[in-house]
Amino acid sequence: MLTLHKYSNSFARIFQKEKQKLQRILGNQCMIEHIGSTAIPGTDGKGVIDITLVFNNKNEIDTAIKLLVKKGYHLSKKNIDRNDQVFFISSAGTRESILGDIHFHLTTKENKSYKNASVFRDYLIDHPTEKQQYIDLKYQILKMVNGNRIKYTKMKSEFIKKIINLAKK
Repeated sequence: MLTLHKYSNSFARIFQKEKQKLQRILGNQCMIEHIGSTAIPGTDGKGVIDITLVFNNKNEIDTAIKLLVKKGYHLSKKNIDRNDQVFFISSAGTRESILGDIHFHLTTKENKSYKNASVFRDYLIDHPTEKQQYIDLKYQILKMVNGNRIKYTKMKSEFIKKIINLAKK
């Protein structure tokens, strides 16, 4: 069941701890960035720590996937977008993600989704009014979707596109 959680300062600590762990596993193969609501101080969300691992090329991603799976992370077969070169790995396994889970989005530097997520995050950090609008929108949508995560994500997309366009101007 989809639930929103109040922002917690522990999200940044969880990210830093996971980043150190990833650096031990992957070395300097990639940039490691905290994205999503847990990366925006004060922003309520699902409480899932989203981390983007940004590689130079697809071959580096393939190698990283093998290393991460070997260390106990779970490659999602249904959430892989090979056209956009985003590969999804989770700490959660096959169950529904819950507060404190970690999602990894493995991609390349040129990936549009990665660039947009970074721009969106940075804009909301710097613009508290829009950040509050986003938080309010999330709660409004949550009431309308009856726990449906796919509908929830789709219904946020117009606002997200608007913010990305503002940020790129």
